[in-house]
Amino acid sequence: MRYMIILNNDPGMEQQTPTPELFAAMGQYNRALFDAGVLRAVEGLSNTRHDAQLTFSKGRRRVVDGPFTEAKELVGGFWIIETASKADALEWAARMPRIEGASIQVRRVSEIDDFKGAMPAEVIAEAEKLRAALAERGS
Repeated sequence: MRYMIILNNDPGMEQQTPTPELFAAMGQYNRALFDAGVLRAVEGLSNTRHDAQLTFSKGRRRVVDGPFTEAKELVGGFWIIETASKADALEWAARMPRIEGASIQVRRVSEIDDFKGAMPAEVIAEAEKLRAALAERGS
């Protein structure tokens, strides 16, 4: 099963550059995930002053440029890991270096099989083709 580990930061943390020690600890954490063969993707996200948010209401789209001062927490980065169980994913998340004021979510990534019976067969077939093409592109 694939899981997304989401690192949520307090908006006030966004103005702080991580310490060299935290960068090193995160690098070691990422290496441990990689060496264990569970890491599928890892990315940090930029300061929200570079970002935009889209909302949709009554058929209209609204774009708001960052920073997002009204946010209570912001996604600072994410990992996609593949483990045998939720317990294993939680164990990996618990190994993440501690960041004061941050929280970590562990969410299962939906698979095509989760939607069989609800999603039309042709949509499932197209999604499977796209996923295969992405996997091939990545190799």
